[in-house]
Amino acid sequence: MSGPGRRLWRIFRREGAAAALRRVRTRAGLLVRREPAPHRRDYLAWIAENEPDLPGLAAQREVVGAMAHRPFFTVFVCGSPSGPRDREAALAGLEAQTYPDWELYTPPAPGEPGRGRGRTPGFPRGDWWVLLSRGARLAPDALFEAARRVGAGEVDAVYADNDVLDRKGRRNDPFLKPDFSPELLLSVDYLAPFLAVRSSWLEDKALPETEAEHWALSCRLAESRRAIAHVPKILSHAARACDAAAGRRAVEASLRRQGVPATVEITPDRRLHAVWPAPDVEVGVVIPTRDGEPRLRPCLASLARTRGRLSIVVVDNGSADPATLRFLDEERRAGRVTVLRRPGPFNWSALNNAGVGALRTPVLAFLNDDIEATDGGWLEELVRWALRPEIGVAGGLLRRADGSVQHAGVAFGIGGLAAHPFEGAREDGTGLLGPVGWYRNWLAVTGACQVMRREVWEKLGGFDEEFGALFSDVDFCVRAWRLGLRNVCTPYARLVHHHGTTRGGDRLMPPHDFLVALDRFGPLLAQGDPFFNPNVSRWSALPTLRRLGDADAGRWLEVLAELLRERYPGEAARRPQLVAALGREVDTRLRAADARRRGR
Repeated sequence: MSGPGRRLWRIFRREGAAAALRRVRTRAGLLVRREPAPHRRDYLAWIAENEPDLPGLAAQREVVGAMAHRPFFTVFVCGSPSGPRDREAALAGLEAQTYPDWELYTPPAPGEPGRGRGRTPGFPRGDWWVLLSRGARLAPDALFEAARRVGAGEVDAVYADNDVLDRKGRRNDPFLKPDFSPELLLSVDYLAPFLAVRSSWLEDKALPETEAEHWALSCRLAESRRAIAHVPKILSHAARACDAAAGRRAVEASLRRQGVPATVEITPDRRLHAVWPAPDVEVGVVIPTRDGEPRLRPCLASLARTRGRLSIVVVDNGSADPATLRFLDEERRAGRVTVLRRPGPFNWSALNNAGVGALRTPVLAFLNDDIEATDGGWLEELVRWALRPEIGVAGGLLRRADGSVQHAGVAFGIGGLAAHPFEGAREDGTGLLGPVGWYRNWLAVTGACQVMRREVWEKLGGFDEEFGALFSDVDFCVRAWRLGLRNVCTPYARLVHHHGTTRGGDRLMPPHDFLVALDRFGPLLAQGDPFFNPNVSRWSALPTLRRLGDADAGRWLEVLAELLRERYPGEAARRPQLVAALGREVDTRLRAADARRRGR
């Protein structure tokens, strides 16, 4: 019996047939553990709150007549439906549209003329093509919303959120997407199942007949640097999710066109992993610490097992613990690290900036002393990404010791200001935003593990030392994004983050840092995080549906800022405080303000 067979037999004898079957399905990629999906009743309630009812749809028809610009859409159902039932289903969805300027192009089956209201691809009436995945159904306001977005500004393509129809035709599993996110296309063709594209761009390209061809077209669209707009509304209902295997060659070809000689692997859980030759560059690693021997010892031991050429600088922020001082001296004398003494008040930015000053490497990695690498290839994965010229900062998937996710990116607006979506989820979980383990672009990745080219750090002038303990890492990433660089989180750089062991976690926050961040990021918070869907609640790390009646994050932050200024004046604002403990008082003040308004 083979090794896998013996393991399966042991599971069967120990745990029973059901456990053995789960093992088979998991290995085959057929079983994906999910974070709690929205209960169907909750999703139906959200639909009732957010989608137009019959009077709302009637009002849309009236709005159409007043539109200054009315694009004409030629609709093509990918997969070339040739049977009468397919044509009738596609046409029925279009006849229900509140926007009337459309035609359905149905290519002829072999040996028969074209049917429907369509034309040939060479001369469609529409100045826009709508590519609809086979089996998908349009929401009645889909073309109306696409036309309205086209009229709002110069765009070349429009996509939207979608959900999935089960076998009984019921709506489930909403997929709430980010604004245009190039790296996400390496994991999923999120531009499907409803994509509107200018005919002028599509005219020299073949209409996609399969999922793989649609994915390839989406990649070419992303590479073209055209303006791609996202409508954060569920405008289509897919028959099923797209299989990652359908896009393997599309993703590989796209990367190679961009000069990346990548091979795309399909993982056991049916996700895509792009791998290209690891560059032979020296990486400078900066690790601040204070009295951190219990944390630093496993951290440095794991770096010794990490592949690549590393030059490690430990910045000692005034350690007094004898065990820490002995350990640092041992590591220094063995030539494994450079120890830089920087006593004084803790300032994360200043410590890391000082560490960079002791390095001359072309790539920089910043780590907390409570990070522990669990495999030798994590740094190669991050360096591959950091060396791409369009990338600012690369980050990885950080897990807690219990296996739950601690970091898979940073989104603005969660908990008011910024936090980690997916925190507390399982690494193999999935939900409203799709699986945790997809490549994603974010406005920021955590400073507990950041990798970047030295030129990026120098161009931005290093970390802003106005921040003492928190938000400097986020600020750096946002400044990189504003320069036109993308920040990426790859799920294939996995590390353990013993979060909270260094400074007690994020519950201890200098109010000064929070107030500076609020001032710095206020306009971005008002505008909305482009990589975090506005239909997702701002009050839960695990993605949940945003509901009517959710507290207004902007007003909540304003009241918290008022309270912090009152409670911690002067130098007290620069010392760590239990800011989270003030949440109840903020809520009390908000309720009192609401009561006063109602009293008027």
